[in-house]
Amino acid sequence: MAFAAGTGSGTQIEFGGDRGIPGIADMPGDFIVTYRSGTASRAAFSNTITTTVASGFDLSVLPEPVDITTPPDEKVYYPYAITNNANCADQVSIEALNSGGGPWPLALINDNGMGNGTAADGIHQPGETDLLPPVVTLDPGESVHFFLEVSVPAGESDHAFSDNTVIVKNQNGAGAEDDWPSTNGRDSQSHQTTTTCVLTPLITINSVIPASISIGADATISWTANKNADFYVELGGNGARGTGLQLAEGKCDADVEIQTQISEGDLPDNGKSTLYVIIESVDGAAFASCEITDDQEAPVIELIRVTISGSITDSSVKTVMVNGTEHPVTDGKYSVTIEAPVGSEIEITAKSSSGYTATRKVRVTK
Repeated sequence: MAFAAGTGSGTQIEFGGDRGIPGIADMPGDFIVTYRSGTASRAAFSNTITTTVASGFDLSVLPEPVDITTPPDEKVYYPYAITNNANCADQVSIEALNSGGGPWPLALINDNGMGNGTAADGIHQPGETDLLPPVVTLDPGESVHFFLEVSVPAGESDHAFSDNTVIVKNQNGAGAEDDWPSTNGRDSQSHQTTTTCVLTPLITINSVIPASISIGADATISWTANKNADFYVELGGNGARGTGLQLAEGKCDADVEIQTQISEGDLPDNGKSTLYVIIESVDGAAFASCEITDDQEAPVIELIRVTISGSITDSSVKTVMVNGTEHPVTDGKYSVTIEAPVGSEIEITAKSSSGYTATRKVRVTK
């Protein structure tokens, strides 16, 4: 049995005989022996032997795309290609299996350029949705390009993973090693990828209590991160660590509420400040912001002394009410001195014995 790389199976190759100019080896396969007998030159010829090239099976090396991390509810695509290096047409089986983790939905997609893409470019286009058949027939030197599609479910947990293996076999899926053109193990090949679900780092501010603090008081920021991470709380800046004044730091666990106390003394007096909660994890950084108002100085209410004097024409009125406090009326007159804030109103009410009520209001000014 003969194998000839690059020579198609079934090709007949002849050796021996003299098929060209007699006595001259001028044709492929001619086999002539010349010798002298005495003074004469003589030639001897071998029999013609015809050899038929047998089928030899071989595949190109299966690519090894790198592992991918992705958020939940996404599809990722691993590019593959395989070429028939045999000297005959061959049927190649291609399958994808879950080999650990997950399992997540898998599909083999033809890299055929559908949807205005480019075929066999290893870049998945939205229009490339045709499924690859489980067995493809390839002529010698012909290739097939395809993707392993892995669908990460929505709601998948952080760092969940799925190991998936692509397996290719020639000889109609038998994959038997025929040692052609050498024992290279390419008649049956596999490659495993690991797809990992990684949540985008996120911080949620649950509450700021109180949102306004007076001198000597504290506020509590309650917040939750979705990652195990280092955290930092900074006054001002832009959310990137080190751009503001650091007020607190520590470590947080995923989905566990953290309560960070902020003292009024850490904040600028009598103003609104922006605070950033920042996390840094192996999967990246994130921040969230909140506002706290420093109300260090209590509001000043300016009081002035005011004397209210007046007369009552109805002799049955014996008292008047000034801002809810009763004062006597003597000989039809009253005089009341009180302290009241600037800008406030003073209300004076008088009620006669017959039940009639009169009310007057005056505004306090400097």
